[in-house]
Amino acid sequence: MTDEELEAELAKLTPEEREELVKHLEAKESGALSGQASRQLTQKVQTTINAKKVSPTVMKVSSVLAKRAITKLAIFPVCTDSDGLSLYTFGVTSANKFLGVAGNVILLSDKIIEYNDQCQVLAKAKAVNGDINGIMHFPVSNCNDVSIGSTVLSDGGATYLVEDIKECDVLERVCGSALKVKIGELSFSDVQTINSVIKTCSNGCFNGACLPETAIKINPDVTKVIVKQ
Repeated sequence: MTDEELEAELAKLTPEEREELVKHLEAKESGALSGQASRQLTQKVQTTINAKKVSPTVMKVSSVLAKRAITKLAIFPVCTDSDGLSLYTFGVTSANKFLGVAGNVILLSDKIIEYNDQCQVLAKAKAVNGDINGIMHFPVSNCNDVSIGSTVLSDGGATYLVEDIKECDVLERVCGSALKVKIGELSFSDVQTINSVIKTCSNGCFNGACLPETAIKINPDVTKVIVKQ
């Protein structure tokens, strides 16, 4: 049984049932299956395996392999993205928190975090309480609310005065490519983190999604109807 096949079978069990399976495997390896408690545990695990149609092979793998697969299931769920790379739909992407890089290995936490798609204005601005100025992105709920002379907040919470507006963008969160991940002494592959993609919204951005073209631009016949009315 491959690691992927083992993970797929163990995914059918609850965390409590996986723990009982590991206890059974450890008891078998230590030769402690003769006791009444161990026999009862084995029978309970076997009943669960049969009821949930889990491959009986999981009863024969080593406890080390089982614990490694269970750890991966518990710590590294698949990265999820509610809208994919859809600029016109607000989406939420969730995955494990990025901790850093050790050599060529990505380090992730077991904490799941979520990122929302976000509207941004690319503007030339000057800090209100300082000399910092330049062209940068500012998070906004609606690009149309920002104009020259208005104030915006940076990601760090500093207030800036807008001097010129360059464009309106959406910061789209997407699941990245599969990476090799290490946590403790365990290494895993096929784990995804969250990437950020900035795309220009030609018609504006509102609540984390680009605004589509107006109905008149999409369907010229609508203009004719309005004229007739």
